[in-house]
Amino acid sequence: MHIFSCYNFDLYRIAWTVVWLAAFAGFVYLFIIKFQQMRSYPTNVDLNYQYVDRLRFPAVTVCNSNPFRSVTRLSFLYYHYFFVIDGR
Repeated sequence: MHIFSCYNFDLYRIAWTVVWLAAFAGFVYLFIIKFQQMRSYPTNVDLNYQYVDRLRFPAVTVCNSNPFRSVTRLSFLYYHYFFVIDGR
């Protein structure tokens, strides 16, 4: 037997309506609270100045995002040898 049989269909519908309205009311409440917090423009700034005579230059790494593949290198060498050097 199903927990919500056809005899309790009205109770099932009322229960889901109450759950849905409670969830929607919670969403509206949290939305209003967060919107008011956003509109208040809260700021938290802490500045600390420190003057030094010398600065260390940071390490710089340059990464190539287009790697040189061996297949490309071999086809270039093949073309260069047979068509440029050999004169075919």
